[in-house]
Amino acid sequence: MSDKKTKKERKAEANRKYYLANREKKTKKRNRTEYMRKWRLANSDYQKEWRLANSDYHKEYNRKRYLANKDRLAEYNRETSKTWYLNNKDKKFKYNKIYNLKNKDKIHEYRKVYQQSEVGKKSSRISRWKKYGIKDFNIIKYILSEKFPSLGTGFYNDNFNTIHRIFTIQKICSVCYKTFDTENQIDWKCIDHEHQNGYMRRICCNVCNLTVIK
Repeated sequence: MSDKKTKKERKAEANRKYYLANREKKTKKRNRTEYMRKWRLANSDYQKEWRLANSDYHKEYNRKRYLANKDRLAEYNRETSKTWYLNNKDKKFKYNKIYNLKNKDKIHEYRKVYQQSEVGKKSSRISRWKKYGIKDFNIIKYILSEKFPSLGTGFYNDNFNTIHRIFTIQKICSVCYKTFDTENQIDWKCIDHEHQNGYMRRICCNVCNLTVIK
């Protein structure tokens, strides 16, 4: 017990000596910080003019700084956003509710345009596949035949972008070789998957997906 107390006393004495030795330096630093804060407030126009006159340099400096700290900044922003959201859930909900009511027509128009865009169609398809329980497959199992792309039994690999790219490229049913028709519901393009585990098997027409494949 006495040994622990002695260590505490030594630590306290060392901290006191360090504080006395660096008190003047800390005071100067604090005064310098306060001086710079006042200077920035008094010379805000000068700073704006300097940024405008050196915009290229400023952009290049920020770009290099961002690239050098990309991963650290991404992690920091992710954690900060998550923490803020968890601490302000009710505030965020109220804000979103008010914003949605005020901008109802604007949001509706934006969603309409977005759903018709290629990015929106892709997002909608992937969401629908996930809803049906489809899991993505290993690209190694993807086989290219002479006539059309054919898919082997898939394995979970977290790559729905690859599935969507193949889904977009393939024009022929993997079972009956019929060309897909977006206008005719019978010849719609579908993804056949195993219902037990969700693994993707192949891309085929709607008829083959409902009748031929078991």
